[in-house]
Amino acid sequence: MKKLHFSLLAILFALFAMVSFTACSSDDEDTPSTEDFQKNIIGMWQPTHVTGYVWDDENDKPAKVDKDIDIDDAISFEFKKGGTFNEYAWTGNEWEIDCYGEGYTISGNKLTTYEEEEDGINILDVYTIQSINPTTMVLKYNLDGNASYPSTITFKKIK
Repeated sequence: MKKLHFSLLAILFALFAMVSFTACSSDDEDTPSTEDFQKNIIGMWQPTHVTGYVWDDENDKPAKVDKDIDIDDAISFEFKKGGTFNEYAWTGNEWEIDCYGEGYTISGNKLTTYEEEEDGINILDVYTIQSINPTTMVLKYNLDGNASYPSTITFKKIK
């Protein structure tokens, strides 16, 4: 009887071990690598939706929003190989460079944008890349670096 009980326990333990190892193996495949982020970010991205906070110029304070972004209000980003990016504004019939030659780095899922100045590097924004593929990117950041004002922006690739 003891031998039968021990055999059943051994089989149950073996089944539990197989299920545990099988369940964990697919988790790693779902996490994109820094290289995936760097490859997919190259191109021009237009913001399409924002949830969270944006700066309200009229009231000079943060405002909570959940809205689609009109192309007339959009600032698009063109990320290039080598770690530079340009900002574009919509002129009514085309995208026009608003700011060019800024820098960016990607480390893990963190995207940091910066500008080089005479006295050093000025960090513009730090984003968390929530998802990115060849057509869509979702970035999370804190308005003015303040964790009390989180925002999530969805982009579509336009070039």
